[in-house]
Amino acid sequence: LVHLPAHTRAALGARALDAAVDLLGALLVAAYAPRATDEHTAALRRAAQRINLLRYLLRALHARRHLSDAQHEHVATSLDAIGRMTAAWRRPSP
Repeated sequence: LVHLPAHTRAALGARALDAAVDLLGALLVAAYAPRATDEHTAALRRAAQRINLLRYLLRALHARRHLSDAQHEHVATSLDAIGRMTAAWRRPSP
């Protein structure tokens, strides 16, 4: 985020950082809320939304050449893993 141009940092960079912090908050709420409650389900839904928003914002940063191919691949792989874990967490337990 520090290496982004000022106009990009204010727009895309700040949005990506906010989405990442919101994602962390939603995952923490889900972790501590009793399973199968409305609070737990809503937190996981919010986490999934934040993951998708981050994917979009990071694709935009990559398209504008503010992220290298290697950086984008690393963050996309990490977000994909977090998304799969969140989706598995949303499934009802047997």
